[in-house]
Amino acid sequence: MDSELNPHGQEMMRLDEIILKLSIHDPGSGTVNGDSDALLEDLRRYLSVYVDSYDTAVDERVRLLLSEQDLNIRDENKLELITIFSIIKTIKHIDSLLLELLNVESVRKINALLCSFFGLFRYHFQLPVHHNNYAFRNFGSLLTSPNINVLTPFITFMSRSSLSFSEVNKSETLEKTYCLLLVFHCFNKDLFKFLSKTLASKSNVADLMHHFSLTPITSKATEIPTLFTLYQRVRMSALLEESTLVVDTKSNNLMNILFYSLFHKQFLVHMITSIQVMHDFFHFPLPGNLFELSNKLLLDASLLDYLTIFVANDPGNIEALDNIVKANNSLENDRDVAVFLLLKSCQHHLLNYNLFASPDISLLSYLVEYNNANYASLLGITEGQNVCELNITALIPIFEIINQNVKLDYLKEREFLIVFKLALINIDLNLDSIEDFMNLNSLLIDIGSSLSIHALIDTIQTLLCIIINDVKFRHPTFSQIPKNFQNILGFQFIPPVYRSDMSFENNIDLQSEFFGPMFTSLQELENYPGLVATASEILLEDCLTIILSIKSKVFRFLKNLNNETNVLRLPDLFSDDNKNEEYPLHVFKQGISTKIGSFKSSKSLNYKLLNSSISLGIVANLSLLVVGDNYKSLRSSDFMIDNSLSRLLNEFTVDCTLTFLIIYQEFGLLSLFKKIRNLNNENLKMVAPSASLLSKVFQAKSTDSKSEINSVIQTSSFEIASEILNKSVISSNLLRQYVELFDDGQSKPFKSLNKFLKSHPSTLKPSKISKGTVILDLAEYKTALAFH
Repeated sequence: MDSELNPHGQEMMRLDEIILKLSIHDPGSGTVNGDSDALLEDLRRYLSVYVDSYDTAVDERVRLLLSEQDLNIRDENKLELITIFSIIKTIKHIDSLLLELLNVESVRKINALLCSFFGLFRYHFQLPVHHNNYAFRNFGSLLTSPNINVLTPFITFMSRSSLSFSEVNKSETLEKTYCLLLVFHCFNKDLFKFLSKTLASKSNVADLMHHFSLTPITSKATEIPTLFTLYQRVRMSALLEESTLVVDTKSNNLMNILFYSLFHKQFLVHMITSIQVMHDFFHFPLPGNLFELSNKLLLDASLLDYLTIFVANDPGNIEALDNIVKANNSLENDRDVAVFLLLKSCQHHLLNYNLFASPDISLLSYLVEYNNANYASLLGITEGQNVCELNITALIPIFEIINQNVKLDYLKEREFLIVFKLALINIDLNLDSIEDFMNLNSLLIDIGSSLSIHALIDTIQTLLCIIINDVKFRHPTFSQIPKNFQNILGFQFIPPVYRSDMSFENNIDLQSEFFGPMFTSLQELENYPGLVATASEILLEDCLTIILSIKSKVFRFLKNLNNETNVLRLPDLFSDDNKNEEYPLHVFKQGISTKIGSFKSSKSLNYKLLNSSISLGIVANLSLLVVGDNYKSLRSSDFMIDNSLSRLLNEFTVDCTLTFLIIYQEFGLLSLFKKIRNLNNENLKMVAPSASLLSKVFQAKSTDSKSEINSVIQTSSFEIASEILNKSVISSNLLRQYVELFDDGQSKPFKSLNKFLKSHPSTLKPSKISKGTVILDLAEYKTALAFH
């Protein structure tokens, strides 16, 4: 048996054997699965050699976590430790390959191993933030030794292979993987401590910049996603059950979504620089650097992410700022700037509460102290309660934005958008189970909401799309959301609400009377209209992504509920054969049995509600399609603009459309075709994105039976969508008519749809469409143009 020797000559178990024994380890079964004590001793011997931080305290914690009385928690802890060992095994495998003379085969193998780190990390960083194993909470410290970490192998490999094997060294994929691993490190205290220490070394940074061919960012106009934005998108990708990511075992599609704009090098440079700035700030005398940091924050808002990360991961950092604020001998200017930084970072922490593990009590007390009391109330947290709880207070901003709808200039409504985002975060954090879903439904009933959960979400999604399109894509070169979409939302029936009735204040303004002129100056800069507008635009985008997260969770529960109760799809809607109406739509919607006089039967009422629900769902998805296409169209010759959000929005559009069809079946499909055709007739620029959406929903099976994508299509929602189409003659004919009407004969989406139609023929015979080249008579065209 292959083995490794520790410094004392004792034989060490092979890592794969440790992993195997650990996977069947059960301390409650005696010796059935092997000697538990012997296994734990082997773990100690191996880890104590390779992990510098593995001391007696760590060993005791490992033993305690693996002997947890709760079986589920024990299994979760075991899975996390197995993942850590799998990462260590991969590191050791890479190290062994790097000791040899590299060739094409070994370079490819190392490439694959390095890229596999993302998959090993991804699961634990996509868990709910209150999960026992979120972000390697228990065993992350085991990956923070100089010889056992995932960062060093990248640099070593890039230094060895970049010149000799450029044809096989897929550096772009490696760079993106490395980028995301650094992002993950920021959300684990031990890993972040190791990361910040590594980047504090000038020699380490010089090696990193050289081997990844990084250059300093000179243009301040460069727009790239922030740390929190990118991490939010990574976490959201786990919700895409019906999208192309289902077959994305190597995460290539996800990489292309996250880095659609190929900005990863700029992001990496900005991240390194920002961490260095914050490391220097907290490791040198603070008062001398306070004012300089406040200026940098005002010039570069994305730096606030890193200030918040340093505060969240090390309570000593927030305590140092707090001491300056409360010390009697502090200079007034120092105190003013310190409290400004605390207010900014603590607010930012709450505004990204769905990305952090629940804070410990010491950090929580600072968060509550240095935040608007309304913020904590919206999240349902207190100084002694760090778990976010759903409450009626959180629903107030949700209904407020519907009441205000398109009446406000949202570029001036930063404070309102802050509380709105906090409300959405509360809902998002409290939708991890069917019980959470039913609790939200009950809460809506208790407050007398006229909207069901899904109607409320679709309304907000459509409203946010309309607002974003209005503030960001006003230019006529971008596609506009049809005006009649607003009519479906019924905003014209909501009476005007006085703006004076809305009173929202931020942290900075509430504290102005307690501090001096320096604080007042910073407050004035903070409220500069240009900064308010920029912050408001970012908040709108954040709110849209969070509502999509909420929608994915709700519609997943709704789909399962509908499969059991048929509550949103009534096949006997027009039939008297089935008299059982145990779950009529209006009963579920209101939570009580309701009789409305204008409807002679509950079936007619169900049809009315069903039609309204379908229309609202389609409008929400098509509005998202328009906005996603507009983000894709962002271009600039002067500097890079982040348009990567378009890929994420398009993936959610496909995902939501598939879920929508599974819930509403033929009725929903017919309505979808009608709305898409109307949208395309009104705006020909939407033909391409609409065709792209339909080509992803209706995919032809590959002739290759071994194809991974083909196997998934045959058993997934894509196949269900095809079956719904095949069972409906009208729907099949509508798809053929759509293709014949708008097919340009060149684009991939239409080629894909034609391929689908060949394998799923409709009763409508294909039309004979003459093909050829259109010759433009320039003289006649110029005459007509001049006349107009």
